Amino acid sequence: MPIEIKSPTFPESVADGTIANWVKKEGEPVKQDEVIAEIETDKVVLEVVAPFDGV
Repeated sequence: MPIEIKSPTFPESVADGTIANWVKKEGEPVKQDEVIAEIETDKVVLEVVAPFDGV
């Protein structure tokens, strides 16, 4: 079942970002708080973490 995963809060001076890297592949198990993707902005790279365990 698909779930909504929200990006981390961007710093005040950052307007947008792009997914630079998917750390996990589709169908690969994840644990809560495990990094699943990285969002790159013009100033920083932010990690997107799994909200809970799943596949």
